[in-house]
Amino acid sequence: MKTYPRYKDSGVNWLDKIPKGWESYKFKYLFKEKKKETNIGLNCGSISFGKIIYKDDDKIPLATKKSYQVLNKGEFLINPLNLNYDLISLRIALSDKDVVVSSGYIVIKEIVDIDKDYFKFLLHVFDVSYMKTLGSGVRQTLSFNQISNSELPLPPKPEQQGIANFLDKTYGKLDTVVTQKEKMIALLKERKQALIQKAVNRGLNENEPMKDSGVDWIGKIPENWKVKRLGMFGYFSKGGGFSKSDLTEQGIKAVLYGDIYTKYNFEVKSAVRTIDIKTAKRARILKKNELLFTGSGETKEDIGKCVTFQSDEITVAGGDVIIFTPISNNSKYLSYVMNSELVKAEKAKTAKGEIIIHTYASKLKDIHLPIPPKEEQEKIVNYIDAQSQKLDQAVKQQEQAIIKLKEYKASLIDSCVLGKIKVS
Repeated sequence: MKTYPRYKDSGVNWLDKIPKGWESYKFKYLFKEKKKETNIGLNCGSISFGKIIYKDDDKIPLATKKSYQVLNKGEFLINPLNLNYDLISLRIALSDKDVVVSSGYIVIKEIVDIDKDYFKFLLHVFDVSYMKTLGSGVRQTLSFNQISNSELPLPPKPEQQGIANFLDKTYGKLDTVVTQKEKMIALLKERKQALIQKAVNRGLNENEPMKDSGVDWIGKIPENWKVKRLGMFGYFSKGGGFSKSDLTEQGIKAVLYGDIYTKYNFEVKSAVRTIDIKTAKRARILKKNELLFTGSGETKEDIGKCVTFQSDEITVAGGDVIIFTPISNNSKYLSYVMNSELVKAEKAKTAKGEIIIHTYASKLKDIHLPIPPKEEQEKIVNYIDAQSQKLDQAVKQQEQAIIKLKEYKASLIDSCVLGKIKVS
């Protein structure tokens, strides 16, 4: 795209140069802070990643809702709280609904004739590039007065409208492509899960004679397979001796229970956490081929997630890591079968609690598993590994494409609203 024929110094550090014909105005000459209004008849809302969303009114006490302020459609909302806590999420949004929001937020209204859609994009850039450098106090919180002297570029209104129309149209196309790629990723992950499920429940030979497993949720299994409780294949123990607060930049490798369902897939090749040597001495050292289960989580899907420990590095396990030491079976096969959809459903039945969900070794040991002879376990693991590698690579390619699209989208917004490129 073309640039403007001439530029001038904006006199503002974060803006640099702007097209000749554009002006820069202080925030307070474009917007004012809205006086607080209340209305318990409106739904509660909040800001999330640059958008206004509804909150669950049933979870908001009436006394709290009475303290909330009105945010009308077409008004801008700023979250000025704890800027140093989160430098990723977007904190300014143009509201597309009438709601009441926390009084800790700042509601602003325009005081001059502007194109709101242009300012929706401009304030996004202002937030990312500049606003998060403002604020004061331990929690780096802003007031309207601290924003009011910040300067914003102001093109002529027809240009504002042209830029907004172009970005809305292009933004929509890019979002469509991102959504398509996200759907593709979901399909690839579903295909991988189906592949694992079929391999650990029916084997690799389509013509293998089948028999009733004797367990309703398992169904039929190959004739030479057996069904046994997990507890018959080894013994359980627990991690402990440290928690997240004990983590250090360097030291002995460590695994936390939350890492099992957030940082690893089916195996731990090298732990991503470390603790100091003194703390590690009172913790449980892991052995190669042991299975690690999550004892706690936020959802039933998290509970009992299992990985096999495949590292040669000295590594310790933290609290709420349930450790299973297999005696003879292929540990990676056990990891695949324990993470198959049918077994995950059984593990979820063992979960206890509402806010924090728990499971225990005493529950996991009684889960029945379809088990082939060990030689066949190894063949199944090799097959799943090979097929998974292809699917994982396809997922990675889609994820990288999404990253590039999002980077391009951010760059395009920045270039358009700040006049780095000219929109016809």
